[in-house]
Amino acid sequence: MSVKLKPIRLGLKHHILLLTIIPSLLMTAALTTYFVVSRQADAQDELIRQMSSSIEYLSKSSELGLFTGDKSALSKLSRSIRANNDVKSVRFYDSSGQSILEEGDQVKNVAIPFRDSFYKEEFGTQWLFQTPVHSSNIEVTDYPGLEKKGAPIELLGWVQIIADKSRLQKKQKSILLTGGTIGFIGFFLVALSALKFSNSITLPLEEITKTVNKLELGDYSARVSVVARGEMNSLVQGINQLSEKVEISNDNLQKRVNSAVTKLTRTLNILEEKNEELENTGTKLIEANKAKDDFLASISHELRTPLTAIIGYSRLLKKTDLASEQVDQVTVINKASTMLLALIDNILDFSKLKSQSIKLENASFNLESLLDEIVDLHQPELDDKGINLKVIVDIKVPLNLVGDEFRLKQIVNNLVRNSIKFTSEGSVSLKVSLLQKENDFGLIFSIKDTGIGMDSDDISHLFNPFSQADSSISRRFGGTGLGLVISKQLVDLLGGEISVNSRKGKGTEVIFSILNIEKQSDERESEELSIKPNSIQTSSSLSNTTILVAEDNLFIKQLLRTILESEGATVITVGDGMQAVNKCQECPIDLVILDYHMPVLDGIEAAKVIRKSYPSSVLPIFIVTADVLNTKNMSITGIDKVIQKPINESELIKSAIHFTTKLESLVIPKKVLDYLPDELISNELNRLFNLLKQASATNQGDEIKKYAHEICGIAGPTSKYKDINKLMRKIEKCLKVDDYAKISALLLNIRVIG
Repeated sequence: MSVKLKPIRLGLKHHILLLTIIPSLLMTAALTTYFVVSRQADAQDELIRQMSSSIEYLSKSSELGLFTGDKSALSKLSRSIRANNDVKSVRFYDSSGQSILEEGDQVKNVAIPFRDSFYKEEFGTQWLFQTPVHSSNIEVTDYPGLEKKGAPIELLGWVQIIADKSRLQKKQKSILLTGGTIGFIGFFLVALSALKFSNSITLPLEEITKTVNKLELGDYSARVSVVARGEMNSLVQGINQLSEKVEISNDNLQKRVNSAVTKLTRTLNILEEKNEELENTGTKLIEANKAKDDFLASISHELRTPLTAIIGYSRLLKKTDLASEQVDQVTVINKASTMLLALIDNILDFSKLKSQSIKLENASFNLESLLDEIVDLHQPELDDKGINLKVIVDIKVPLNLVGDEFRLKQIVNNLVRNSIKFTSEGSVSLKVSLLQKENDFGLIFSIKDTGIGMDSDDISHLFNPFSQADSSISRRFGGTGLGLVISKQLVDLLGGEISVNSRKGKGTEVIFSILNIEKQSDERESEELSIKPNSIQTSSSLSNTTILVAEDNLFIKQLLRTILESEGATVITVGDGMQAVNKCQECPIDLVILDYHMPVLDGIEAAKVIRKSYPSSVLPIFIVTADVLNTKNMSITGIDKVIQKPINESELIKSAIHFTTKLESLVIPKKVLDYLPDELISNELNRLFNLLKQASATNQGDEIKKYAHEICGIAGPTSKYKDINKLMRKIEKCLKVDDYAKISALLLNIRVIG
């Protein structure tokens, strides 16, 4: 859980202090640093210069002593140099590097190479200075004993001085302390001045702010009482003058408001009386409308009974021996009665649709039979007009469907009747194709004719009750104009859309789609397979097979156990991936089935561990998941088969048989949920729904995904819980864009399963 920090907002006082103190602090720090560093560097350079001068003095003064080896002379020079408190010791070396004399405090010997020029080096708290001594002013003739050795000696030896840095460090600390004290005092004085300056600005502003807040809260008598100077005093006076004017203006405004409120109260009382009258009128209109609908429904039902008798007896009468004139009369009676019955049916359906009392049926039917009935129904009229009705069904459209056959037939029948009615020559075509829409199955119907057509302005009136494109149509062709209205409302009820394309004199095309329809499972093939010998795997097809099932969901675990044990398998169940890995080490297993999402170790990680010890040829591994997107690359991790949720029982058994026996088997298709009682399935779905609602209430995205995933694993798209499956898929889509508000709204559509 990430914590968002609120930005710090500084006031004017703090800004002034920062703008004055920070530059002063930086400048003081820079000057102090420069002072301290330069003074410390000067002290160190002074020490180096002293030691350099001292060793140069020794170099020149010790020539004779080194030349003659006179230690007393060298000692005398050493004492003169060690009179300086910074010198710890003095050392003399001959030309071969051998020590001649060392005087002073004992210091740590450091291996320093002898060089031909001046050399200095720092060792911790000490400085070492070294220089060679050359014979520059010594006459060899003054020392007869050396003339025998040949040429004069140029390098006589070396002189070293070890200097102590203790006094230097004390001096540097003193410089640091002095500089810091001076800098602190300077900074303190600047800060004090800045504080005083900021108070001279901020204190009046604070008083002004308090006064403005009081004015905002309605205290128009508030005034600024602080004493200010210069421009700030002008601002204070201006605020006070403004407050005075606002107070006067508010008094005047309040008087006008009181007057307006009085007038508004009178107006509201009048409006309230009018609203009561309108409400009473509306109630009477609703009651009258309901009475009208009840009357239409009642009279329609009452008229259907005698009309049905008239139509029936006219048909029977037509089959008897009648004169030609009588046949024509009976035919007219039959047609008129049929038209009147259709009109009554339309009025009744229109009344039902307005009152929303029509409920859709959900039954199996054959599309080909439905279309044949429509063609047979209109064939006499087609023959009379001499026009053709072409029916074209796309090869992709399944013929066995589940839905409301009666309402679909009513829509198509109305539209085909209209096309035939307004077509005097040419043809009428009826096309059926598959709706190309993601995650939805549906059909598209197109009814096209070569009739009279209509203008674009007339199309807008088609779906209005009791209206037609042209007022002359009802006189020429008959009808009430309810057919298209009813068809549109039925299409809406079936989850589709309807549209009309037409040109005057060229014909009309009506296109509508439906979604509340499903493909029917092919039960005939299952029945045929069930009677074929040697084509069905027996119940002992997985006998002598040990299968390990790793699933944390108790419901799915029980479902898998039931399916596999029904085929004769021995099933071992565990609750997570780590337990599955351990179980593979403990006893021989013929097949491992892992759930994708599990605690401790998920299915993919568990498969990787198992595959290190057992190759695919020895131990096949299945993954069970409802997550379609993450199954593409599972073969890389050693997965032999991916079983999608909701589980297809025949696919599971066939795959298990194939991977354990290397034999191909044909299994009778069966609904997986038929393995478990409805009560158990309902209890499990209710439990998951409650967990899903709790996770949604606190916007826990991972938990919502988990429970929606598990519900999809039970309520498959082909089961009786398909509506729940669609709802969960919508929730998963909302979860991808973090639309928790829509998820909560979708969850309101969940109904308790009994």
